Order: sequence, then C-alpha cells, then structure tokens
Amino acid sequence: VAIRVDRSPEGRPRVSVADNGPGIPSSAHPRLFEPYAVSALRETGVRVDSGLGLPSCHVMARALGARLQVDSDGTRGTTFTVVF
Repeated sequence: VAIRVDRSPEGRPRVSVADNGPGIPSSAHPRLFEPYAVSALRETGVRVDSGLGLPSCHVMARALGARLQVDSDGTRGTTFTVVF
C-alpha cells in the first residue's frame, strides 16, 4: 500500500491510497460506495464485496465537502483518492 499526500491540479489538498492487488473492474465502480453491495462479475470471475468501510469513507468525505474517487481498470491495482 502506498499513501500519497499532494495537491490536485486545481490546487486542492488530496490524499491517495494505492495498492497493487488485482484491481476492481469498472463495471463494479457504480456500487462500490453502497453498503453491503455485491458485484459478481461474470466476465472476469471476480467478486467485489463492499461492507461498510468504503460507504463510510464516502459519507465522511462528502460531510467534509470533499469527494472520494476510485481509479482502477480491473487489471492491477486500485487507487482511492479524497480531494478536499
């Protein structure tokens, strides 16, 4: 896991957390921030489960006026970024 703190191109503070796991297919991205969502993806055989962690982070980011975004193409690694 790599943690990075810097500024967005707009000059806003941002924090990114990246891993080098198998990645999350883009077809699962719309449900990532839903509590207990399950996305079983037939095309890849990958099952993506969310508990309460990502949904809680999403709610907290929004409460702070920030946005939480995901970057992963489903082949390798995922980066979650909070832009304040």
